[in-house]
Amino acid sequence: MGQPWGQRNPPGGINGTRPILTAVSAASQCRLFVAAPVFRRYHAERTVRPARVCGFPRGGPAMTSNPAPEGEARRLASLHALHLLDTPAEARFDRITRLAARVFKAPVSVIALVDATRVWVKSAWGTTVGEAPRAASFANAAIEGEDLLVVADAARDPRFAGNPLVAADPRVRFCAAVPLRAVDGCRVGALAVLDSRSRRLAAEERELLRDLGDWAEHELMPERMSPTQSDIVAGRDTGERAGLVDPGTRAWSRAAIGDFMARELARAHRQQTPTGVMRVDIAGLDRLRRERGAEEAEALLHEVARRIRTSLRPYDAVGRFTDDGFLLILPGSDALNTMGAAGRLLQQVTGKPVALPGGSVVAGLSVGVAASESPGRADVDALLRAAGAALSSARRAGGSRVELSGTRL
Repeated sequence: MGQPWGQRNPPGGINGTRPILTAVSAASQCRLFVAAPVFRRYHAERTVRPARVCGFPRGGPAMTSNPAPEGEARRLASLHALHLLDTPAEARFDRITRLAARVFKAPVSVIALVDATRVWVKSAWGTTVGEAPRAASFANAAIEGEDLLVVADAARDPRFAGNPLVAADPRVRFCAAVPLRAVDGCRVGALAVLDSRSRRLAAEERELLRDLGDWAEHELMPERMSPTQSDIVAGRDTGERAGLVDPGTRAWSRAAIGDFMARELARAHRQQTPTGVMRVDIAGLDRLRRERGAEEAEALLHEVARRIRTSLRPYDAVGRFTDDGFLLILPGSDALNTMGAAGRLLQQVTGKPVALPGGSVVAGLSVGVAASESPGRADVDALLRAAGAALSSARRAGGSRVELSGTRL
């Protein structure tokens, strides 16, 4: 599953702030944080269930049970309508997995969507896994149950003893997962916390996991998604979507972020709004790659991408543009606002060291900013040239620095 558990993401609060779970118990603060009415509205739905929802029979989860074909077809249609499969990681989901791992003191937490034959990990804390076979997943077992899946010791549970995740690395022992439902009631995925030691889950902790699941369900709503992201994913089959996400950083791939930029500029032209662009490079990444190897360099890229996401708005986009850097698109943002966003990004990424297996490092960034403030005048190439020239100026200046393009677009 890639990086050893618990070593990928350093500790820190939501959006890089100080942790909120301090003076009082984590359980009490989590309840105050996530038990708002907008998330609570699903609880009534959990208490009374029909005998079959999207083809799954009433009863506890089992790795070998199968939904009725017509129900599975409806479930998959509901999942695909969300347009979340094969899309980049997003801060709105990362906040949930990060908080879940902290509240339950678990090294790994994931939000996983269950497709026909695979599980797509939309958000992960503590691991870099991107997808896995459906049959080998705890998420698959979770969606077959009506409520929580709690496995105290998977090695002693006959349903999971043969699971590759249990029998070999990472040797999962404990899993607690809550199924996630789309607005039509179909169970499309799960929020899970995993541990390599056996554990039990108290009654209050079970309710907290349900609360976090309600929050995740709210984020699954189609209106929470960027229209451009939905446009990019819609109409593509699984094979066509395979190249949309960079596996190392969980950001858009170079081709996909280029598509995103072209669509946003076209939208800006129609709506007569500006578009901000940033080119971001990590200083010293080549040296880290030479001295410590490619794995540590990729680990740094992964963490920098995560920190970038936490500094952006939900409808902004980040893609891996080069081996050492990213391209960011900020719809509706003029030069002044984009410079402000770049300053916040610089603080978020460089404000604290990144924990790596070979020792912590401070990520230095060079940032080039450009903006299209006269809709219809600037095309993709012109904006990229302007942002690239500003990035070159930032590199020459040295240190972590933001430079604004002098070209008016």
